Amino acid sequence: MKRTERKLGVILIALAFIFASCEKEITTSNLTLDKSQKAKVKAYFYAELDKTKQGLELAPNGTKVFVSIPNSSLSSAAGVTGNWIDTVLISNGIADITVPTVSTGVTVTIKAAEFTYSQVQSFGSVSNTISKIYSVTAAQTISVLPGESKSKEITYDGQNQLDNFVETVTCAFILKADMDETLAGNENVPQGTIVNLYTSTWAGTATVGADGKITATIPKDEAISLKFEATKTLTVPPSKKFLYTGTIPAQSISTTYASTITLSGVQNEN
Repeated sequence: MKRTERKLGVILIALAFIFASCEKEITTSNLTLDKSQKAKVKAYFYAELDKTKQGLELAPNGTKVFVSIPNSSLSSAAGVTGNWIDTVLISNGIADITVPTVSTGVTVTIKAAEFTYSQVQSFGSVSNTISKIYSVTAAQTISVLPGESKSKEITYDGQNQLDNFVETVTCAFILKADMDETLAGNENVPQGTIVNLYTSTWAGTATVGADGKITATIPKDEAISLKFEATKTLTVPPSKKFLYTGTIPAQSISTTYASTITLSGVQNEN
């Protein structure tokens, strides 16, 4: 029993020595920040979330705002590095920020976090909404003295569509080509023909209906290449397979009116 008590005593003495050393280290640290004086900043955050309304909307509730002040501004010690930091949340478009300051003032950096939002598009747009990443591109700062209450307005000026978003339009076309040398002019492409549609980054197909008509959903504002293979009636038999190609001009809106696209063909078999 005495031996156990002796061991316990040694452990307690060692712990007391460790805590005393830590306390001494903290007490004598050069990083002593003067946070006795305060100032307030009311930051207003705006973003264009709805293009059917005039003006800007309030940034979404719960968006984080990061606040920082150089430690050197809050300490008289030499060689102080790092930053005093805090995080607040936007509520009803406002971030209420309380920061430490000193008699000579400090410069506060306000960094708003990015957020993703489905932006409502203007009337007549192809898409009702488009998901975008919103950001504030420039550093936002404000200087405050003890006891001051200041306001700052900050607008999310960066709007980037997600990389995987492709805006599309749905359009109708009548396809014509010289399918029969025994007839004058061009004919409608036969019903049931499968037409390949493509760009450098997209591909699809469309099946020709009655009167050479196709309806296709294609990328907005991009020229679309067309290609299909079909048998052409020649003046000198037999008929041969031809490869037909053409281009749909870039389309910016969806339409039900069918414009005519004429394709040219080259013989594709001997």
